[in-house]
Amino acid sequence: MFKTSSLEDVICCQDEATLVWSTLSFAFFLVDGLLVDTGPSALATKRIVFFNKHKIDQVVLTHVHEDHCGMAGWLQKYKQVPVYIHRDVVEDASRKAKLPLYRLKIWGDRLPFRAQAMPEEIVTPNHRFQPVDTPGHCAHHVVFYEKDKGWLFTGDVFIKIKQHLAFRGENLTQMIESLKQLLKLDFDTIFCSHSGILKSGYHLMEKKLAFLLELQGKVQALEAQGMTPRQIDRELFPVKHPMSKLSEGEGTSYNMVKTLGQI
Repeated sequence: MFKTSSLEDVICCQDEATLVWSTLSFAFFLVDGLLVDTGPSALATKRIVFFNKHKIDQVVLTHVHEDHCGMAGWLQKYKQVPVYIHRDVVEDASRKAKLPLYRLKIWGDRLPFRAQAMPEEIVTPNHRFQPVDTPGHCAHHVVFYEKDKGWLFTGDVFIKIKQHLAFRGENLTQMIESLKQLLKLDFDTIFCSHSGILKSGYHLMEKKLAFLLELQGKVQALEAQGMTPRQIDRELFPVKHPMSKLSEGEGTSYNMVKTLGQI
């Protein structure tokens, strides 16, 4: 499935891939010549059609995961555009990614590309975007805030309100702090890399923070009773999400418990 939609001058390009148990959606956004994320290389054919139909002046990446930057190398080679990413992963981006087999099957490979360190502000002819560090989903994640429009391009900060598992490298205590910082900003619409364009985004972000805080409270209360993270995981998540098996154990509810506790 392939669709494009717009909110004023933002173009959202969204694809869906059907897996055994669910449908995964991947989105990137083009506004005023600025491409926010590139999508995965597994969907290269459709992406290239889009890239060739639109003017792209610069690329910003929320993080270095392959479903967000899988086409960065192609854009550099064929469009000769600058690509910006968090300063601490510029070197990582220049090396070939070492990915588990399941991620290669779902999202495709991420070839090396020459990124530049994210500037303090991203300027287009009609907009100014403020990069905001938001660790949690990974250590070096960035979102982009357009204050005048009340827009927030959130990468993988939001995705959905309720979360059932976390992948290695995720830290949900850090995510809570990032959400608290974002909620100090004045925004309404969020542009999510998996859910697309979401109005009432501030309210949705509040609900996600409330969900994580409630879960953190449960984890720490059980810790206070002397339970280990493994025991807490079995108590709170007796039924395991199908992605845990598909991801070869990389994505689990245990990773959520472990990063929300105090032990």
